[in-house]
Amino acid sequence: MIDPRVEWQPMVCPLCRDAGAVRLISFDPDISTVAVPEGTRSLNMVRCRTCSLVYLDSAPTPDTMAWFYKSEAYFGQDAATGYTDYDIQKDTLGLTFARFLGTLHQRTGCAGSLADIGCGSGLLLDQARPWFSLRVGSDMGARAASLSTGVCDCAVTGGPREILSAGYKEFDVVTAVAVLEHVYDPLLFIQECASLVKPGGYMAVVVPDFGGLWRKAMGRHWASFKIPEHLTCWERLTLTHLGDRAGINTLGFFSYDHCFPLSVILDRLGIKISGQGKVGGYRVWLPRVMMTVIYSRPGPAQEET
Repeated sequence: MIDPRVEWQPMVCPLCRDAGAVRLISFDPDISTVAVPEGTRSLNMVRCRTCSLVYLDSAPTPDTMAWFYKSEAYFGQDAATGYTDYDIQKDTLGLTFARFLGTLHQRTGCAGSLADIGCGSGLLLDQARPWFSLRVGSDMGARAASLSTGVCDCAVTGGPREILSAGYKEFDVVTAVAVLEHVYDPLLFIQECASLVKPGGYMAVVVPDFGGLWRKAMGRHWASFKIPEHLTCWERLTLTHLGDRAGINTLGFFSYDHCFPLSVILDRLGIKISGQGKVGGYRVWLPRVMMTVIYSRPGPAQEET
């Protein structure tokens, strides 16, 4: 994929907009999947002194990254930026989404109507059939949204605002899996997602867990340091702060287990084998790869108390 004219900008805290931060980890610029400005010595993950959010202190402009997200190559095998192994993981992602949705239903009893933000090719929407009679998705990529139309009631190019513009609202549940860490304005994003939820309804947001065992065990080699696409790193404390600032209730958290083909796991270790063979396609469940926060939009009774 050919890069557009890449522009970078310094970052303040995406959550509270404070510029004060403490450096946590420095990376060689070569780790970036997007060309960095000439003379860049390091790319740094920092922690906000005010709200504790961990974020990248310099990143491409939103317009630059929007170009990548909208590109048809973002989920392609030759993409430098994006998800090169997305097609290989379709079966295991389906299993992962089915387990996630089953756990969400057990925790909340949610059913009825679902909006999935960042739906990709619609794998989660497809797995949601047992619980949701109305299923709507959105994705920044027009091709991904088009693919989703075959497995749901409606899929639009864009995000929450485009779903509203299409005439859909008052959802029982809104999901956003592996989206929040890409967002330049997480507070606005969560507020827009909440505008899709009926009073008393739920939002389930899934993010890599910066405070989890995998990050602590792998250190700077943690797979979710996907720079510069992952602008932010979230923990329970900062996700709770986000809900408070958005005026929604934080109900709780649960772990997000992930199923992978063995070939993908070995690839992360530098061992290349085919994902199509019997060995490479062997399914492996990894626990607590990410975490889910459940938010609820206050209903009339909750707002009065």
